[in-house]
Amino acid sequence: MKNLKIYCFSFIIALTIFSLHAEDIIDSVAKCEILIPKAYKTPLARSMAKDKIKDIIKKDLEEQDKIKSLNSFYDELINKISIENSKRVQKNNIKTKNIKTPISWGFINKNGKYTVGPTNDIMNVYGFSQSLAAFQHNNKWGFMNKQGSTVIMPKFQDVCIPGFSCDLAGVKYKEKWGFVNKRGEWVIKPIYENLQPFFYDYAQVQLNGKWGFINKNGQLITKTIFDISSWGFSGYLATVKINNKWGFIDKTGNYVIKPKFDYAYMFTEDLAAVKKNNKWGFINVDGVFAIKPIFDNAQPFMFDLAQVQIGDKWGFINRAGSLVIPAEYDFAYSFFEGLAAVQLNGKWGFINKKNQWFVEPQFENANSFFREYAPVKQNGKWGFINKRGTFVIKPQFDIADYFYDDCTRVGIVK
Repeated sequence: MKNLKIYCFSFIIALTIFSLHAEDIIDSVAKCEILIPKAYKTPLARSMAKDKIKDIIKKDLEEQDKIKSLNSFYDELINKISIENSKRVQKNNIKTKNIKTPISWGFINKNGKYTVGPTNDIMNVYGFSQSLAAFQHNNKWGFMNKQGSTVIMPKFQDVCIPGFSCDLAGVKYKEKWGFVNKRGEWVIKPIYENLQPFFYDYAQVQLNGKWGFINKNGQLITKTIFDISSWGFSGYLATVKINNKWGFIDKTGNYVIKPKFDYAYMFTEDLAAVKKNNKWGFINVDGVFAIKPIFDNAQPFMFDLAQVQIGDKWGFINRAGSLVIPAEYDFAYSFFEGLAAVQLNGKWGFINKKNQWFVEPQFENANSFFREYAPVKQNGKWGFINKRGTFVIKPQFDIADYFYDDCTRVGIVK
């Protein structure tokens, strides 16, 4: 019981570690006459109690650091996935670049109520990223806040999806690309032929037809010698393509894993999906195959599972390379919030990690759950369901994004 009291007290203390210094907390505990039981009030017992609390706090701090690091990694990864998904939406759905079809754009909250719009005055708009959304008006791009007020006037020729990332946005001005801050001021002047958004504080830029990496000060950290980099840096490694082969470089531009793959994704959870001799497998950070290249396609690991294709069907493997969910689906997205959107016999539903149907396949299209809601398509329109499979926002939109934030972009073709 006494140990339990000490533990409970130390747990309360641990909750304050973000606002107080741990050593100060420990000193305060050592002097406390009320919360430390009487049995701990001898000098030796108090010293033991202090050491015990210090040990608990140290472990808690270490755990908080791990959680913070993991959350930061997945926040960045989800941001990167949002970029890739936005590109996929533009490619496979209605073309949202220089759109000619009139669309009524707006943003809705999780109650389905418009927070901005709908409006026909905007030609195009991206989702909110770091509290600002890029929008196109009279063929020029600017940025609005969540109240729909313009904070950066439309003056740019183009904006790099998703808009702001790492507090900077890639924009095109007078045929060249650079980066602006949230006040619309140039932080990195427009001198590049093309660029990609910042990811882990580094961005890919193109000069003279070749790609390299810059930091947030605009300094080149590698030479511009690469054909392309698909994902940028993940931790300390980045995938790059040169002479039609993919490899991995560090932040000095030196090869850690020489270019020898037909394609390569970024490292996630210490493994990278790579293609060699038309088969996919997974390598470790030493460039050694941890999971042999036996698959027809593969996607990066997310939350301990990765999608793999065998023949024309998709399933999931674990980090040991074992097929834990049979390759029986037409297509599958990564697990988010414990569920994965999968397609079976032309219909989409959601499974859990035990391969049990959580939401039966019934939709024409679907995307992953974010913030408890998933966009799904039914009868040609997009709406949003909860994890019971119930529509919380009825299908009514021609374009709908994830709820990355407390609101999401929607569009209705006029």
